[in-house]
Amino acid sequence: WATTSEEIERLAKGAEDTGADGVFLPTPIYYPATQTTIYDWYEGAKRATSLPVFAYNIPQYAANEITFDTLQHLLDAGIIAGVKDSTGKAERVGELVRRFGKEHTVFAASDSFATEGRKLGADGFISAIANAVPALFAKLWAGDESLQSEVDTLRSALKKVGSLPALKFLLVKQGFAFGGVRIPYSDLTEAQKKDLEGLD
Repeated sequence: WATTSEEIERLAKGAEDTGADGVFLPTPIYYPATQTTIYDWYEGAKRATSLPVFAYNIPQYAANEITFDTLQHLLDAGIIAGVKDSTGKAERVGELVRRFGKEHTVFAASDSFATEGRKLGADGFISAIANAVPALFAKLWAGDESLQSEVDTLRSALKKVGSLPALKFLLVKQGFAFGGVRIPYSDLTEAQKKDLEGLD
């Protein structure tokens, strides 16, 4: 997330320096933004980095949505390389694939939408929890639709105790060495950790 053009530049440079392959940028957040403002937002991001920029549409959290027309203008101008849509709306993702999928990249989200997104023709999906169970998600995306219910169950269990601290807990169990979460999140209690035993 970035809230200013200066922040976009700083974060994009950090992404380049660490070897990232691209930048995913949500719309301006919280305050209502016109489509012109949204276009300018991504144009500024493109100037700030040599990496491919992907528009990240998540209106339920950002409070602004990118229209199809604005996406078309951004793609035609070479400002963005594709779009990640996190609305979870099959109709919208299907329309994105139909309009833009032949020449540009369309990612779908979220975890519960993985199978549906693949069926609609999305190039991939970006998961909130796949870092903890990558093999599960690789099999799911390869076409084993029976795993979708397992993904949904896991996602619900993590959300119940707090997804971010739960993910860190599962990764630490697998041998990754890093600390706990930072404010505003809290580390899991021992009871919560016990609830998650066996999920990885």
